[in-house]
Formats: sequence, structure tokens, C-alpha cells
Amino acid sequence: MKKFLLIFSILFFAVSVSAADLKLSGSYACNGINRDLSALYGAGYEANEYYETDFDLVGKVVINDRVSVVTTMEMADNTLGKTTTQNIEVKNSYLAVKALDGLTLSFGKMLSKGWGVGFANTDSNPDRIKAIYKTPVGVLVAILQKSSEKSYDTTDTLDATKGNGNASQPAGLEEQDTDVMYLGFITKLGPVTFKPLYASVTAGTALSATVIILSFEGNLGLLGFEAEYNNKAYAYSSDMQALGAADYAISGMYGNVWANLAPLKVGFIYGDGSYDADTGKKYGMGENWNFGALAADFGERATGTAQVSGYNIMNLYAAFAVSEKVSLNACYAMGADNNPGNDNAHSEMNFSVGYGLTDSVTLSGVYATGSFDLGDGAKSVSKMAWGVKA
Repeated sequence: MKKFLLIFSILFFAVSVSAADLKLSGSYACNGINRDLSALYGAGYEANEYYETDFDLVGKVVINDRVSVVTTMEMADNTLGKTTTQNIEVKNSYLAVKALDGLTLSFGKMLSKGWGVGFANTDSNPDRIKAIYKTPVGVLVAILQKSSEKSYDTTDTLDATKGNGNASQPAGLEEQDTDVMYLGFITKLGPVTFKPLYASVTAGTALSATVIILSFEGNLGLLGFEAEYNNKAYAYSSDMQALGAADYAISGMYGNVWANLAPLKVGFIYGDGSYDADTGKKYGMGENWNFGALAADFGERATGTAQVSGYNIMNLYAAFAVSEKVSLNACYAMGADNNPGNDNAHSEMNFSVGYGLTDSVTLSGVYATGSFDLGDGAKSVSKMAWGVKA
């Protein structure tokens, strides 16, 4: 709470001294979950029930029609019943300047949810300098990003136990930062929007990588579609190769095609993350990309994270709009590991209902049942959840 008061005191002070406008907005979500994975753990374990809450508050200080300051605070992102950690985290804190007509420059910490149509995306909030330039044929995006900072301020002597009290830092530490340069473009040709992206990553002096993303989406009336291809190529320095490190490349692809047969929508999803047999590296398919209600749970068991990696996925789904307020949804999803020596597999069927309580508040409920096979045979799992989102 002290952090909250401090941050907003700074915002209100900035507003008062500059005669700017402060605009507040945000979002809130709460979910109650009953998850039964006891078959995976054996005797003595039972289903667990827990709640998830997520409250984000966005403050925008509009100094004038060309300059603004944006701050997004995560007031709560808690999972009660699994952990009771209370946190307030600044996700966004940056200055946006309309430098020229069509050109906007931004400086600071920025929330990133990835690029493209949502495949292989995981939230992050690195420090960035970003330029967005609108042209007659599309939007150009250029970003310089500091993903990790290894050096420290040698003039700070407050805490020698953290290393910043030394007269000098270890040689070469400054060169071990991780820096990324992005160059992307968004353009529309008829009913199809294209979003190519190129990224160059330098992780210290030991590793570099290039990333290419080709993404597109569109709607042809009855037929809608979106697709994405990602490729990541990693190259180690000669010193690292002498120690046994080997260059490798991994890739992921995703496609989603659906038919709009109002009030019915039917679609099919295909996703694939590659596995490199020489190095054992797998393509991570992102924590934000869930192909089913049990996907994150399977990821936790199979990879230790809320995503699956090196996986082949298929999903058949349907949605039916009962009315303007009520919708029914169902899907069947299945997947298997692309590593021939790994028998990990998963399947599930889930059903959900959504109800628009107001224009801005939605209630939902879901039931999912399926099986996880982590190389020791398929075992039944299930999950029930309710949620409210505003």
C-alpha cells in the first residue's frame, strides 16, 4: 500500500505542477478454480480449490496534445490457496511524445504481450525506446530493448554486499547485457492484415540470435483466419563452441480457421513447436497461448512453466451465441511431444458458458475433463472454474 500511495502521489504531483489531465482506467478479474490432478501424484493427494485475482490500474497523465506519461500498476495478481503473495508491480512507466506528424516516440518500461496474432506470446515489461511511424502504406515499428542489465553503478556505496560498493566492477561485465533490436511492419492488403517482424538479440558476448515472425489475419465474410510462423536461430561464440555449445534453430507455427455461421462459429486450430534433436532444444509456445482449459496445467507438469514446448497441437472448437448476453462454447484438444524419445501427450474436452451481466462485466463458467500422459500412462484430470471480469 505504501508503494501504491507513493506512485500515485508522484502522479498527482506531476498533474498539479504541469496543469495536466489525469485519466484513470483499469481491469479486474476474479476466478474460482477446482482442479483435480490427484491421479498424477498418487495416493494421499486430492483436488485443490483456489482463487485467482488480477487487478490492473492504468494512469495516463496528458500533459498536452503531444506529450503524455503512462503508468500501469498491477495492484494484485494473487493465487489464494496456492500462494498468498501480495504484490504491487509497475508494468508500464513510460513517456510518449508525438515528435512529428505520424511519428510517436516512447521511452521507459513498457508492457509487451508479444507480436502477431497471440501465438508464442508471454508477457514481459522490459526497458525500451520505441518509435511508431505511420506511413501511407502501413505502420513501421522500431524498438531498442534492454532485456537484462548485468553491470552496476560503481559510484553507489550504499550496499557493498550487492556488489555495488566496490570501487570497480569485474572486467567485461558491461558486455554481458542482453539487448534486442526489433523492426516490424503492419500493413493491410484488402481484407488481410500482414505483420512481419525481424529481431536481433545479443546476449553478452557468448550468444546471439535472429528472430523472424511472419503473421497475418483476415476475414472473408463467412471465413475467418489467422496464422503465424516464427523462427529463432541461435549462434554461440567460438569460445562457447570450444566448450561444447552448438548453434541451433527452432521454429513454431500456428493456424486458426473458422466459419462464421451466425449464431454458430466453428473452427480448427493447429499449432506446432519444433524439437532440435542435436541440442535437445524445444520451441516454447508461450504462456499467453492456451489451446484448452487444461493447457497451462499440462505445461506446469510437462515443462515446469505455464506453457508447452516442442509440442504438436490440434483443437476443434465451436461457439454458439444464444443471445446478445449468453454464449456457449465447447472444444476438443489433443497434443503430443515432438521429441521421439518423449511420450508426453495430453487430450481434453471442455465446455463453457459466458453471460454479459452488463456492457463491461462478464460472468463465465467452465468444465474440462481429459488425460495427461507424462510417459507413465494416461491419467484422468479435470477442472471446474467460474470467473468474473470487468
